[in-house]
Amino acid sequence: MKRNLTFEIWNPALTERYASMDHLLENIEYGSVDPGGYSTFRAEVKLDPRLVYPELTVANIIRAYHGENIVWEGRLSTISRNISDMVRFGIEADGFSERLNSRFTTVSVGAEKGSTWMTDHLLTDSDLGLQTGTISTLDYTFPANGIDASPRKTYADMLQAINAPNGWSYGVWAERAFSFAAKSASPAYIVDITDCDSELEYGLENIINYLFYSYTADGGTYAYSTLSDAASIAMYGRRDGELEIPGKATAAQALQIATVYLNERKVMRPRSAVVARRIFDTQYNEVPIYEVPAGPAVFIEGLFPGELSITAAWAINEMSTFNIVESVVDVTGGTVSLSPGDYASQASRMVARRELAA
Repeated sequence: MKRNLTFEIWNPALTERYASMDHLLENIEYGSVDPGGYSTFRAEVKLDPRLVYPELTVANIIRAYHGENIVWEGRLSTISRNISDMVRFGIEADGFSERLNSRFTTVSVGAEKGSTWMTDHLLTDSDLGLQTGTISTLDYTFPANGIDASPRKTYADMLQAINAPNGWSYGVWAERAFSFAAKSASPAYIVDITDCDSELEYGLENIINYLFYSYTADGGTYAYSTLSDAASIAMYGRRDGELEIPGKATAAQALQIATVYLNERKVMRPRSAVVARRIFDTQYNEVPIYEVPAGPAVFIEGLFPGELSITAAWAINEMSTFNIVESVVDVTGGTVSLSPGDYASQASRMVARRELAA
């Protein structure tokens, strides 16, 4: 498969660009995760491993382009010399989000939005060297107790805590741009099942269609109730679950959270990656597989043919759509692997907000 990719290798300061190695790279694979951004890059380089090449130095920066678009960027982290091979190196690189795991902060989140903390502290840390991408300011405002960073926490841990009541996408992307914005449940991509090279697994073990939920009423009394979904029970049989709602809640508030929780669990969800050879946008224009990142939602078309007994449209749509938590491009094989995400983000977000406010 013609890969139509070009690569640049720079010194760590981005002041010197080395000669092109496009024709020397083989067995290329790169990926992204959500949350996180660009994750890992692997390739082999057709050069004599007995020699030293300045461009193949740990901490150098590698960029992959499809046309003018950067589709991956990071820092070389591992150089493997196979002397017995005599014809190639192995190289690995990490996306710049790796820095978030290795840098500490002592700045806590106060009574403010998480996006404010990111703009004022994360993006002003010169050692991280991140640039401002899409930073939405419509996120959750933390109560006075906020998130304590003392004596220190990694930026990655702080971002995870900040995102708990939001359930948004965030990460470091092209040119070290950090973005933080709400996810969309509406598909951005469509994959036809005939263009897939893998089986999509489903299972009953995580389905709940009869929910026992409990909460503490405003008067301080313990209360519980039940909620069920008849259509799901008819499809899968009754499958019980339970939910304890933190903090005090009115009956209406508890029912709202329980309804979201049940809706996210009443239907089977994919639990395995989809390996696709082709992918389209929602207007059925083909999208290069090299440019499909983690984060957006994808719809698997044709997963349930019309002759199957599943007739509920809501079930087919729910079972065929998921947000991508990991995208891995196999350049040599000409495929992209799309891993499904946690479908229970909205209820988890509602619960996290109540725990913070308690």
